[in-house]
Amino acid sequence: MKTFFKHTIIGFLLLISLLTNASPLDSLRLITIVRNPDTTLIIRLAKISEKYLVSNPDSVYAYLKIIQKLAQQHSLLRAQIIISKMQGYYFYLKGRGDSALFYFKKALKLCNDDFTFQKIQLYNLIGVSYKLVDKYDSALAYFERGLHLAKNYGFSKYIPYFLTNAANIYKFKGAITRAMDYNFNALAIIDSLGDEKFKSMKATIYNNIAILYSNQKKFYDSRKYYLKALELYKQVNNYQGIANVYLNLGVLYSDKSNRISKDSVKIILDSAIYYYRKALSLYKQDINKALALYNIGDSYNAQHEYDSAYSYLNKAFALYEKLGSIRGITQVLSSLGQYYYGKKNYNEALNYLLKAYKNLNFLDDLNIKKNITDWLSRVYAALGMYKQAYQMHVKFKNFNDSLFNKSNERRMAQLELSYKYEKEKRERELRFEAEMKRQELINKFSIAISLLLLLIIISVWRSLKIKKKANDTLRLKNAEILQQKEEIQAQRDEIEQQKEMIEKQAKELEIQRDIALKQKKNIEDSIHYALRIQEAVMPDLDFLKNYLKDYFIFFKPRDIVSGDFYWAAQRDNYLVITIADCTGHGVPGAFMSLLGITFLNEILATLNKPESHIILSMLRDKVIKSLKQTDSLIKTRDGMDMALVVIDTKNNIMQFSGAYNPLYYVKKKGQKAQYETNNPVSIIENSYNVLYEFKADKTPIGLGFSQNINFSVSTIKIEKGDKFYMFTDGFPSLFDYRTNRKYTTKRFKKLILDIASWPMDQQKEQLEKAFFKWIGKTKQIDDVLVGGFEI
Repeated sequence: MKTFFKHTIIGFLLLISLLTNASPLDSLRLITIVRNPDTTLIIRLAKISEKYLVSNPDSVYAYLKIIQKLAQQHSLLRAQIIISKMQGYYFYLKGRGDSALFYFKKALKLCNDDFTFQKIQLYNLIGVSYKLVDKYDSALAYFERGLHLAKNYGFSKYIPYFLTNAANIYKFKGAITRAMDYNFNALAIIDSLGDEKFKSMKATIYNNIAILYSNQKKFYDSRKYYLKALELYKQVNNYQGIANVYLNLGVLYSDKSNRISKDSVKIILDSAIYYYRKALSLYKQDINKALALYNIGDSYNAQHEYDSAYSYLNKAFALYEKLGSIRGITQVLSSLGQYYYGKKNYNEALNYLLKAYKNLNFLDDLNIKKNITDWLSRVYAALGMYKQAYQMHVKFKNFNDSLFNKSNERRMAQLELSYKYEKEKRERELRFEAEMKRQELINKFSIAISLLLLLIIISVWRSLKIKKKANDTLRLKNAEILQQKEEIQAQRDEIEQQKEMIEKQAKELEIQRDIALKQKKNIEDSIHYALRIQEAVMPDLDFLKNYLKDYFIFFKPRDIVSGDFYWAAQRDNYLVITIADCTGHGVPGAFMSLLGITFLNEILATLNKPESHIILSMLRDKVIKSLKQTDSLIKTRDGMDMALVVIDTKNNIMQFSGAYNPLYYVKKKGQKAQYETNNPVSIIENSYNVLYEFKADKTPIGLGFSQNINFSVSTIKIEKGDKFYMFTDGFPSLFDYRTNRKYTTKRFKKLILDIASWPMDQQKEQLEKAFFKWIGKTKQIDDVLVGGFEI
């Protein structure tokens, strides 16, 4: 067996030597080393394979499996990590994100504290793999982890990669200004490093900035940055990057064709197709080829050359189906719908667009959502289905407003100006330091001349000659300084011009904002406006990261707006978190949730020391008073059920009070829980964790038969790693009409216990899987809200 294994390795090394054109002597040396393999040898073999991973992936992958067995046999941990990472990269190049994630995460599990550098690389690779399978929240989580690790351990060169990748996710999610901010921060870091190796990375950032400008309809700014990116990519012979820029230039011209006269449309679209074809000729991977084919077909659609459009779109669809790309399939389905619309076959157009619309639940790209809802609105109108056309147009308007707003334009312009100012400032500082050093040298030189004049009179002629040479050098330096002064003056004038342009744009923005506000007033009583109000009132939970290790919110309203709501706030060293269920669904429930959030903000502002039972009591009084509830008005028994905690972050103490809604507390098995409570506590456990259920008081926030009863309070001593869960009754009440069964509290409690050991983002994914598995195609009967956090 050993002889067979040895000959297998020798055969492999000979193949590698042939690929690398090594001499027979080199091959013989490699084979000799195999007798005593070590980490250095295995890593060397892996690096040889890495050179051919793109050009000959399938053969290299077979070699990697052989090397991996060798590394495992000799317990070479570093080699196992590197090879697992390369196996994941193989599947990433193939467009198979799920398989890539498997190997990248396998490599990450092998990394201990001695492999910080490998961890940073793997966080980035896992993030881009999640992006490949359209799981943007998971991708963003890994980019943020990698960014945090790179900053803490001083790996400055990797920070721009995480910033740029995170910026792409924020772009897809519609957070345009944050995406622009991340890109310019990455650009500033690269400038400060001053490393020529970052040319390709800098080109990628220019390309991303151009895409953001393109999304905001800023054609000339976008084209400027695309050309900067193209120039850098060509300098480093990055053909993949060159192809990406050509593709994006095609998209830019295609987008411009929608905003020019009909006479010029064909010329612009021909330019777009020209760039798409150049990109297609350079692309090697199927995922990129599919994108280029799709864009060519889409451009032929816009030119009404439908036969050509249909041919290219079908080629793109076949590749996307082979790769399993939901995003790509959705885009092609949308374009096929546009194709049938152009052929005036509206029923077939509706069929394809509805297929694309169903996929939007799995995507988080506002551009795609905007495009599909816009065309659905047109098709419905063409079919005389005006109600549906209006509804889709409202959705299109919402997506468009999120992507393209004037505040984004202003912020993007400010970010670019700020970056240019900081760059100029750094250049001035470097010039000043150089001038000071030069002046110091001149002073030292003058002293030396004086000493020589005092000591050696006969060297006067030579000293005068040296002084003349120094004066010539000084005149040259002064000329350079004068030239630099003129350049600074020109740059200052340019900045002043840009400032005037920005002020002019700001005035135009204010005028357009006033017009938008008048138009908005006409649809104030629509349900979508109610949704915006509710989303605006619900707090941004990002601040919780300063106090908690991690958290998640799983939120599935039954209708567009919800009667369930979450709320959190911080006062001094106290953190208040609640999850509540208001009476009713839809708009009535949403209005109750607005009352609840408003009253909670008012109550917290009046309390010096927040206490959970006091907050609930004050909230109940306000609800009863505001709704004019009395015992004689049975019909106004509206209110809310709620679980609320107050965390003393200074003393590590948590208070819990509940109105019908309990609190789940999970600790690792074997750890002792410390708490005091007057209500019963039920306990279940599995092999790893113990779940404590703190019961709530059976009285609502509002008028009830027991509204005079004081709310009780449970006190818990919290420790690092403790996990807590609050929820409304929506999840346990999920109804499956196929089996005529509810999900039940018992099953939900066991689900929480089973997933509690997982990271919070994965717990959220498991809740979502359980939700859709149970409910199937049946209609959701209640709002669903579950929140969890880890100390």
